[in-house]
Amino acid sequence: MPADACGLRISTPPFDLAPVPVTLAWHQRYDNDQAHAWLRAQVRDSFAAFLGHRFTTGVDAAEAGPADV
Repeated sequence: MPADACGLRISTPPFDLAPVPVTLAWHQRYDNDQAHAWLRAQVRDSFAAFLGHRFTTGVDAAEAGPADV
């Protein structure tokens, strides 16, 4: 595990933590940019894989605005 390589320990906190929202934001000029849409999809899918779920915005990354993905 990468934490071990850095001499770090991972432990569960002794209290509940509220979920932290993850938001992508970009300038509107990139709304229809295919390369930027691809990058947003990669970031979204990477977070989904890390968190163990899919995001359910109902909006395709290529059509999404800053508040949607």
